[in-house]
Amino acid sequence: MAPPIAIHMLRCLMLAAAVAGAARVQAREAVCDMPPTPCCVLDAPAAAAAVQDDTLAIGLQIWPEHLKDAPQEQLLALHPTVFRHSAGPGGWKHAEPLPAMADMAEVRRYVARHVAARHEALERQAAHLKTLLASTRGKLHLILWEPPFTDAEQRLRRATDEGRVMPRSAVPVMAKFYVAVIEALRAYDFPVDAIELANEPNGDWNIRIPPQTYVELLQQVRREAALQGLALPPLAGPGTSSYTALLGYLRDPALGRQLLDAVDLVSVHAWDDRLDRDIRTVARETRQRLAALGYGGHVAVTEFAPTFLDGDDRSAGRGANKRSALSQSNTDRYAAEVLRTKAALLSLGMSPVIFWEYRDVGWGKASYGLIDLAGRERPTYGAFAQLAGMMGDTKPVAAVAGEDDRTFVFFGKDDARFILLVNPSAEPARFSFSEGVLRLFGDARLREPSPCGVGAELLLRPYEFRLLKSTAS
Repeated sequence: MAPPIAIHMLRCLMLAAAVAGAARVQAREAVCDMPPTPCCVLDAPAAAAAVQDDTLAIGLQIWPEHLKDAPQEQLLALHPTVFRHSAGPGGWKHAEPLPAMADMAEVRRYVARHVAARHEALERQAAHLKTLLASTRGKLHLILWEPPFTDAEQRLRRATDEGRVMPRSAVPVMAKFYVAVIEALRAYDFPVDAIELANEPNGDWNIRIPPQTYVELLQQVRREAALQGLALPPLAGPGTSSYTALLGYLRDPALGRQLLDAVDLVSVHAWDDRLDRDIRTVARETRQRLAALGYGGHVAVTEFAPTFLDGDDRSAGRGANKRSALSQSNTDRYAAEVLRTKAALLSLGMSPVIFWEYRDVGWGKASYGLIDLAGRERPTYGAFAQLAGMMGDTKPVAAVAGEDDRTFVFFGKDDARFILLVNPSAEPARFSFSEGVLRLFGDARLREPSPCGVGAELLLRPYEFRLLKSTAS
């Protein structure tokens, strides 16, 4: 006969197993009580058939610190197709004031003095960028931050809560300034595929440029470039900090059409969650407004990264805008939300979507980087790398979002298709598949019996994602 203590332990183990089994049954029943998310729409949009070179591009914000060495394996593993980068002397607002009535020759001399002070750094920067783009076959979106003060603006400057605002009277000399900077960078052979001339003109953290003044600035830059015989790179704009701010241009049909005439590519930053607005919802409204103005082209999202996932992240210090171990960017949940939102933007024809940022930088205060300051890969890095490895050289040209932005079909050339499933929830989620999906994707995982006993389904763990590649055409 077994000792009493052994019998007691055996009973405890049996009880624990029974409790665990009951818990699994309850969990399965809870999941099976929820309807599955159906997958997927397999017909490509009609516009996809006409696409030749444009792809749904995946981009990264990179800094000079990221270019000091040859392209790193960590970077190349992501197969990025677009980079966003700032170039030229930084901190123009700290330079001596630019004479407001300066002619083009004087503006060129002004720019040349500051460029000469950074000659060696600019040479290295341009060389590193060309090496990077050759290694990735990528493109470069260049950003020129804020312009210098004019002497007239400096005399009027005073400490207020309003920050710095560009007066309309400064447009002529600022247009000359931007043309002179583009000329100077071209002398260094910067490989520019598109350029934004002012960062977030709606913001009060650099220079605020009212919408009508911004449009007039772009118009004047084009006139000045023509006078100087300068072929401009494609101009992207307005590069507002949010879709919400971009809507301020588009809700006025006359102003919206002027903007569309002034830019070669509409650009925007997607920081709307900082305004307590859902990024995907306001992006859809933006696309509708653009369609009403007759614009159906791509929209470049030149800064994108969620900041807050929960309503109390801001007060609790869990936002990705903080350099903290508590940041949501260190979680699988954040990675799932990045994939889900990025895919939703791509499905709206927002391309490229440029993630902010590749790596944390020492002078920064945030935790957005795919890689932290110590070189550790965050979960979002792993998600991007997995997607890049699966897609390889098959670049998608169109995407369709399914129900509740949890299923996405990417369409590549030559009938290639990929399905992205994302579970953004803290609970397991069911996904069901049509016969058409089963035939096209032929994935054994889709043919396993459903945990709920209802045909072909897939169960994703909390915050899990799956990417499936078609096996038949």
